[in-house]
Amino acid sequence: MTLSGEHKRIIVFAFITFFMDSLNYALIVPILPFLVRELHSTSMQEGILFSSYAVFQMISLMFMGPGSDSYGRRPFLLLSLFGSCFGSLFQAMSNSMWPLIIWRSLTGLFAGSMIIVQAVIADIIPAEDRSTYLSRLNACGTAAYIVGPAIGGVLALVNNHFPLYMAGITSGIAMVLAIFFLKESNPLVLQRREAKKSGAAEEQVVEKEKPLKKVKAHVSGTMLCFCFDFCVRWTSNAIESRYGIYLSDTFNTPSIVYSTLIIVQSIFTCTAQTFVFPWLTTTMKMPIPYVALMGTIMEFFAYLGLIGYVSTWDTVAVIGKKSMYEEKEEASEESNQAEVKKEPVQVESEAPAQANGKEETAQVEVEMKWGMRKRSLAQFVQFVW
Repeated sequence: MTLSGEHKRIIVFAFITFFMDSLNYALIVPILPFLVRELHSTSMQEGILFSSYAVFQMISLMFMGPGSDSYGRRPFLLLSLFGSCFGSLFQAMSNSMWPLIIWRSLTGLFAGSMIIVQAVIADIIPAEDRSTYLSRLNACGTAAYIVGPAIGGVLALVNNHFPLYMAGITSGIAMVLAIFFLKESNPLVLQRREAKKSGAAEEQVVEKEKPLKKVKAHVSGTMLCFCFDFCVRWTSNAIESRYGIYLSDTFNTPSIVYSTLIIVQSIFTCTAQTFVFPWLTTTMKMPIPYVALMGTIMEFFAYLGLIGYVSTWDTVAVIGKKSMYEEKEEASEESNQAEVKKEPVQVESEAPAQANGKEETAQVEVEMKWGMRKRSLAQFVQFVW
């Protein structure tokens, strides 16, 4: 499908605006696990910080979608960018956990740019081409996760608050672009404006919507899609909210390394959404539910492989510690043997000490094995839940 000049301009600037707003979030992601440590947070505060954003975002989507249908896409997109801009700036100024939680929650309350841009696509793009444009929109957001963590990781080397300031500036730039270049796309709002300009009665110009038919409650394909999307997003958010903290606590991973992991993951995701998904749905004519199911199966085995990888490294660490204790034990035995040759009389007195040393080493090995099993079980629960 070839878009007209006006529609193409609306789509381009909508995508640019969404990219800049996504860059706001991508700048913050790699430093949040390290910022909460800097602010001496508790585990409960960390959980509230990551979940409050999503909870308030869910609330915002309840009024931003219907509101944009009635009053236009552009005002609510500007409202979303305004909240992202100043929410990020106030997060950067927070010096303790509770102000950070409050401002991050309010930022989530205005985080509705994605649903607004999706509505813009629905206004302009025909139904048969929407899946391709929605895939490109997701790829646009993923591209922000390639650029954002790289910038955020470098800025975090100076100070963990710097990426938050940069995120606020980024949303501010997006808001300015939207004010001057983004046009309204809602056809009903445009018709009302034309009616006011022409002086005709609004009821005669605006097409009346057909009354919605009452549908009996039953499990439909749309409901299944919503449940499926909820499960996928829940799993992804659960891992992302704890993975940075886990790497920091377990491997002492710096923010620049965590940023690199996010960048590599985003490159693969962006490639799939930009090229693989359109190729499967348009060229290969594969039904979208089959593509989604295939991706979910691949993601499931990827998570299993990640769990196995972490458990393997725990095993290697235990083996290394065990060999270290064995070397110490051998060294102590050699020194004891040398002392026995020099002073045979002291053999009987040193024998109990050697036995106690062996018992302590065996106890340490048992504790390490149980510790490894407990950590593996905890990691499994963490990644699944």
